[in-house]
Amino acid sequence: MFRKIGYTVMDWVRRFLTPCPSFFDLLVSGLVFVIYFKNPLNQALFFVNYSILIFLVTLFMKPKRQYRNVFLYALGIWSLLSVFIHQRVIVVPDCVINAYFNKSFMSEGFLYVLTGILVIRSIVMYGKNMNFIYIFALVAYLSFLPAMQYRGSMTPMMAIFVSVAVWGLLQKKFVHNLIGIGLSIIGASVAYMNWTWLSLKFRCRPDVWAYLWNDMWKLDTSFYSRNPIYIFNEYIPMQIAEKIHWVFGNGFCKFLWGNMVSMPEKGWNWLYRQNDILSFGNYLGVPALILLTFFILSSLKVIGKKPALIGFLAIVIICWFQMTMFYPDKGALCLLVGSICIKNSMEERNEV
Repeated sequence: MFRKIGYTVMDWVRRFLTPCPSFFDLLVSGLVFVIYFKNPLNQALFFVNYSILIFLVTLFMKPKRQYRNVFLYALGIWSLLSVFIHQRVIVVPDCVINAYFNKSFMSEGFLYVLTGILVIRSIVMYGKNMNFIYIFALVAYLSFLPAMQYRGSMTPMMAIFVSVAVWGLLQKKFVHNLIGIGLSIIGASVAYMNWTWLSLKFRCRPDVWAYLWNDMWKLDTSFYSRNPIYIFNEYIPMQIAEKIHWVFGNGFCKFLWGNMVSMPEKGWNWLYRQNDILSFGNYLGVPALILLTFFILSSLKVIGKKPALIGFLAIVIICWFQMTMFYPDKGALCLLVGSICIKNSMEERNEV
């Protein structure tokens, strides 16, 4: 019996690592080492430079599959335009220091978007067998457990429950359906047993989401009167800025507390944004939110009912309920897993 189990496990490992990972696959796995940098600035520098290294290596390679996701690439172009559209007077008008602050923060935001796109494109087009990176990413994610336990965060666990349950229920096999039903019951039981804590953690989120949504559509005129916008160095009157605000958003984070919001009228002081997707739309406007949504939907269409749906859907759920992609370490791991999910689902497809 034990010998049969051993043979089964060895066969599973052999299939997991077949074909043999390439040098490029091993190089990409190095991105998980972002977690060993404790300073967020060092994490960001490592992520950006390592992502560029990955892209440069692909210039010497022949693509294994085509990947033309117009929504993702258009999102990169829109992010670049935002660098020139959002120019606020932060310090002193016509001041060199002001221009440096504004352009550096704006360019930094665009750089994260650009390198994220390069990572997705490189993995999907040039990856051979990156299944082992799932294990590396999982081990790396375990380093966040102490902080998650301290904060009582249950979002990742519930996201995995929901994702596996959805995948199981979508299958046509009875065993998979049974797994989906079983995990649905387990997830519901965990939620019921921790309902008081979950309600407490969730209580602020609807207010934060409503704030991000409304702020994306309506210009804060009191802030604008102190910080007027210049598009390509041309001053934009408030009357026009109010009408076009929903198109361009607020621009990339230019303040220390850019990842937080304050709503004293709702009884909240400083709260994390707790929603990566709405935050991105808040920064870059409704068009960016639409492009990001269609990128997610097109990726889910490519993945379909394949097992990769579990990982990709879990990431989407996590990004909707908390801040993840705006942290270099967590964002890098999510990019890795999400990109590999898309790649594995495209093995028999030529193009998306």
